[in-house]
Amino acid sequence: MVPSIGGMGSHHPFDSSSGQFEISGLDETEITLTFEADGYARRSLPSELFEHGDHELEVELFPERFVELVLEGLRPNQTLDLWVLDAENQSIPLPVGAEYLAGMIRIQDARHTIRGLPAQEVTIQLQGSSIGTIPSIRRTIDLTADRKVELKIVLQEPARKEVTAK
Repeated sequence: MVPSIGGMGSHHPFDSSSGQFEISGLDETEITLTFEADGYARRSLPSELFEHGDHELEVELFPERFVELVLEGLRPNQTLDLWVLDAENQSIPLPVGAEYLAGMIRIQDARHTIRGLPAQEVTIQLQGSSIGTIPSIRRTIDLTADRKVELKIVLQEPARKEVTAK
């Protein structure tokens, strides 16, 4: 497990096979803690103000899961914004290359693999990148059992109102 602390642009990894680590010599400070381990979804805790002294945290990591997103009806050059939300409706940071983006990513392919997801129930949310393209779509899926799940979504254009002049 590699827990790390970050604040004001700094990043300090700690290698710990037992998952225990100690940070000393800090005054009261706001810290974001991130935990990573091979085969598990990355987990970041919201920034928290820690007072000077000892703090014990218990953090559960979930096995990593993948969703193969299949979008039927995606037009050429159409771009969709994608979010993955946890059970508390909080955005799950998604890996893009070597980085993690805490929020929305843009997709343009009819097939897209979403990796780094926790083995729990998540909600996939899609929305057209420009106004009037497709309505917002939300699908909740349970990732506890299968390592890779295929999610097929049929995209439909928004209904157009016909206006007749008199």
